[in-house]
Amino acid sequence: MKSNNYLAALVLFFLPAISVELLTGDGTLATYFNPIAFVILNLTYGATLLLIRETVVRWGRGFASVLVLAAGYGMVNEAIDSKGFFAPHFYAVVANGLEGFGRHFGINIPWAINISIFHSVFSIIVPLTIVSAIFRSSGPWIGNRLYAATLVAVIACSAFSFIFLTPGNYSYSEGPWPITLILAIIAALIFLAWKLPTPHPHRWQLQTNPMVLFVIGYVFTVAYMNTPTRILAATHSVGAYVAFLLIAFVALPVWLTLKLPEPTAYGKLALVTGLLTPIMIAGLHAGAGSLVATSLLITLIAAAFWRNRRSLR
Repeated sequence: MKSNNYLAALVLFFLPAISVELLTGDGTLATYFNPIAFVILNLTYGATLLLIRETVVRWGRGFASVLVLAAGYGMVNEAIDSKGFFAPHFYAVVANGLEGFGRHFGINIPWAINISIFHSVFSIIVPLTIVSAIFRSSGPWIGNRLYAATLVAVIACSAFSFIFLTPGNYSYSEGPWPITLILAIIAALIFLAWKLPTPHPHRWQLQTNPMVLFVIGYVFTVAYMNTPTRILAATHSVGAYVAFLLIAFVALPVWLTLKLPEPTAYGKLALVTGLLTPIMIAGLHAGAGSLVATSLLITLIAAAFWRNRRSLR
């Protein structure tokens, strides 16, 4: 049993960087297997996800706490590890047409919200759902010593990236206040996740079959990939852009999570497959790294479906 738990932790450690950086084409195979990048990417993505999972288990909390910590993960990744929240000419800010748009308190606010939604879903919830469906143990996967060592490694990696790596890419000093604000928000989210009781909402009396959940996931990703730019082009309004992101991709999904009947394991995997499918399709032309990531994800999803085939309704 212990060996299975360590295997689960190992898969969770490696999956997020592969399913985000390689699948989207943001990273190449050569970059991923560069020794320094390999360590930093897997600590930034997988080790942090492993800490989130293990922390929630140790606290005796549920999925609501995972959602809260997932909301803060984008801040760790894109504010501390890359400084994308702060650098006004950050490559992804420019690529999304958000340069100089809605910049307040030294933070690229519209892009910060946009990318935090992405990381919450695709760096945290999606890989955690897949791996948890394969390895169904609800207890800790790693011991306290390895947990502490992982925590130290993640903090050290983030500090190293913030102090030494990103200044070389972006000669921009954000000053003390923007990073202090972000750290305070992260701390508040951690505290909220710790104290948040498990909700017991009044759910709709419906049946949601896996195909419906697949479509919901597919529509979410297609809408996320296409509609924010259309809102930006149509309104040129920071308020409209931010409100649309928060309503369509935060408030509505959370509300549906609370109101729809909790899916079976099969249903959760169908939802995740729907979320990933548009990115897999878009990644067909993104290079070898995306194809490798797609093949790996399809294999793991198939294994998860097989492992939970009895939950099909």
